[in-house]
Amino acid sequence: MTIFSLFHPISTFLKTRPRISSRLKYILPMASNSRSRRPATGNDAQTLRYRKDILKKLLDGARDLASHDLRIVAEFLVDDQVVGIHTVTQMLRGFSSSLTSIPSFDISHLPAAIHLSKCASASLERLACILAALNMRSEYHEGLDPLRAQCLDVFVEEWPSLARWMSHLIRLGSKAIDEFRVVVSCTMMLYYLCLGADDDPRKEEIAAHPSTPDLVCLLLSKKKTKTGRYYSLHAHDVGCRIAHLFFALLSCDATRGAMIIGLRDMRVSKRRATIAALISRAGDLVSEVDASDLETVAESVDFLLKGVTYLTEDPKLRREIEEENFVVVYASALHSLLKKAETYNASTYAFWDTLAGSVVGLVGGSGSAITLATNPVLVLPKLVDAGLFTCAAACLPHQAVRSPRSVTLFLQGIQPYLYLSKVCIPANDRGDFKAWWGTTPAHVRIQGPEAKLRVVEFFTCMQLSNRSLVERDERQVNVCSNLWHDSSKPCGAVASLKTCSQCHSVTYCSLECQEEDWDEVHS
Repeated sequence: MTIFSLFHPISTFLKTRPRISSRLKYILPMASNSRSRRPATGNDAQTLRYRKDILKKLLDGARDLASHDLRIVAEFLVDDQVVGIHTVTQMLRGFSSSLTSIPSFDISHLPAAIHLSKCASASLERLACILAALNMRSEYHEGLDPLRAQCLDVFVEEWPSLARWMSHLIRLGSKAIDEFRVVVSCTMMLYYLCLGADDDPRKEEIAAHPSTPDLVCLLLSKKKTKTGRYYSLHAHDVGCRIAHLFFALLSCDATRGAMIIGLRDMRVSKRRATIAALISRAGDLVSEVDASDLETVAESVDFLLKGVTYLTEDPKLRREIEEENFVVVYASALHSLLKKAETYNASTYAFWDTLAGSVVGLVGGSGSAITLATNPVLVLPKLVDAGLFTCAAACLPHQAVRSPRSVTLFLQGIQPYLYLSKVCIPANDRGDFKAWWGTTPAHVRIQGPEAKLRVVEFFTCMQLSNRSLVERDERQVNVCSNLWHDSSKPCGAVASLKTCSQCHSVTYCSLECQEEDWDEVHS
């Protein structure tokens, strides 16, 4: 009798999937130590239990969510979908049955509660692996559709209890569980359960559940215990998954209302902590960037910026976001990202297009952050000091002909405010306008007649604004209320004018003018 005859389910799976035989051979010695060493012939329940043990071992081997490990899990699920749905149902209902076991107090000194939390954390990791495998884009994608639909039905049914456990584990300290793995598992589960809510009513029901915004806010404000920095789970295709999840829920019409209401109705301290995390996350991401992840960090900052812009549609949230200097902090983060890109000689179109999109997201016509501000005139000078003009100028040579994120939209948004001395003079003093021209005019460096025309209009407006400011400084204006004041003699600075202490409606440049006007008119 051979070893394969003892473990018939494994031998059958290996024969039907010879490409992954080498990856599954490690299961054989592990299976010999499991509870069900040998499935009895004709006993379906025991065979099912045995196959579920194999799946759990595969899931434990895919804890790091590596693509080749997830592909093995996906192949197993295609081969045996009954085992997949039984495993998901059993784990989810395990959360529901242990709901009353979640302590409502500090459990750091309770071994039994810590053990229960570790078991729940392990189940979360396995569920996250299954969801990741079910959403893999591979040759087995269509074969997993029926199982994916069944799993979503079970998740919808058990979501309230599962969400409460996830919230408990995220809040739990790192002394009791592996904090990083919990954050990864919860993020991946929310990511795959909520993305695409517009097209799937089951995902929409999960994303719109009141507990979902709470979980997203917990992940956004979660910091590493050792470093004090926020968790940022980068992927090569979407940037930080937490930021992408936040943006996806707010950009979806079906779930935006639930996110805004959930954040608005939170306790004040929790809501302010979440808003502070959203604002400071941008600088946190940029501070750790290197040459290899410039694109992913730029995309993550763009996700956060546009997500926060959606939140400013609510007046209450807008007021609290403005108190945290949202646009100024993000403008500074973009400028810092630009400096690092110049240091690393970034030349990829994707990076510069994403950076331009963030600039346009701050100042770029209707729907931008600056148009939603209570008083844009007070914010724009701060954006100039933060270096937003420099960012826009640096993106211009890298723009495509008809990019939807064209920097010319930034010019269109900023043009109506160029008459303000608080905007034009600081930008001129910093050399921001000269950066647009450089050694070659900016309207020559870019392509496309529409973009060229927009840049020429922008500089025409800028030159007119400069001319009016210069003429305003050179022209002497009599602002003294004394009608007999000699107009050939300037009054001096406006700040030096004195107001009449009785009527408080007239001003004088000197005591002589006040006495002269008092005798002739004002008395």
